[in-house]
Formats: sequence, structure tokens, C-alpha cells
Amino acid sequence: SQRKFIKSEEKSEFILLLEGFAILEFEDKQVELVKGDCLNIEAFQKHRVKFTSLDEPTVWFAVFY
Repeated sequence: SQRKFIKSEEKSEFILLLEGFAILEFEDKQVELVKGDCLNIEAFQKHRVKFTSLDEPTVWFAVFY
């Protein structure tokens, strides 16, 4: 099946993972995040959340700018 990506809004996004584990998928790569990791996603960059923790909550702090 075809992967569906969410197109970011017109703003960039800064993400800080406060709890849990996540995998973000981009068109050309995957990024694994653990508690304390941060990531900047440029405006209009296609991405999606591929996976989050199964045994604990995944808590994000996100700022759009």
C-alpha cells in the first residue's frame, strides 16, 4: 500500500519528546526519538508518525513557528 504523509503547515515545527519512544518517517529517512530528543521539522516537509511506545505514553512538546 502507498504510504500517506502528512504535509506540514506553513510553519516549521520544533519537537521535544518528553516521555516514551517514537519513530518519525520522512520521504527519505526515518528518525528514532527517545525521551529528551528534539527535532526541527522545516515547513512543508512531508512526514508522519510511524510508531510510538506500546508500553508507556508518548508525550510530545511541539512549537510551531
